[in-house]
Amino acid sequence: MKNIALCEDRQIGKENYMLPQRREMIAELRKMGFAERVLKAFEERPRHWFDQSFKHRMIYEIRALPSHNGQTISNPVTVAWQTQLLDVQTGDKILEIGTGTGFQSAILDVLGARVYTIERDISLARRAMELLKEFKNGIYVHYGDGYEGLPRLAPFDKVLITCAPPCIPEKLLRQLKIGGFMITPLETDGKQKMLKISKIADDKFEYEELGDCSFVPMLKNQT
Repeated sequence: MKNIALCEDRQIGKENYMLPQRREMIAELRKMGFAERVLKAFEERPRHWFDQSFKHRMIYEIRALPSHNGQTISNPVTVAWQTQLLDVQTGDKILEIGTGTGFQSAILDVLGARVYTIERDISLARRAMELLKEFKNGIYVHYGDGYEGLPRLAPFDKVLITCAPPCIPEKLLRQLKIGGFMITPLETDGKQKMLKISKIADDKFEYEELGDCSFVPMLKNQT
């Protein structure tokens, strides 16, 4: 298939491809204080594997970059930050909203999570399915509406939203197990904040602001 050929063009499985740039990026993340286990995941899932633009050699710069269908591959700082906030434990069942290129999903997988990820763009979902299948891991890509979640597979230990909703999707909170939590950006009045929402009981939640952030909007499914 065409996208498999493109994946091969991006040197999947060739560990030394762009190695100096990768090491420099990881060194910058280390200076920012990210945990070594998070940095190890970045080493095991090189970011260039997930570059779907195939037009630039800036993949290891500390910034978001264009991807497919007007989407982006997230800034590595953003991926590292959300990953660290999730505090992934082996066996965690995590619902991710916004698969994109699959980069964040792959990082969570390295840390031992079972990842169920939803993408609203069918072409992105297909690309991610093919790419992640190459790693022979336990990431399950679903095409659908992130606002709906995956109720048939709930409850989840944790929920990660990688795009900014204008309000907290209540259906996703209901799919958290008691004692679990959600990490999400939230956009209000033109500003975005990262939140941790912990589920204390079926109808009781604790909210914690974790800092300013910048994400693309969370949209409804295209169909």
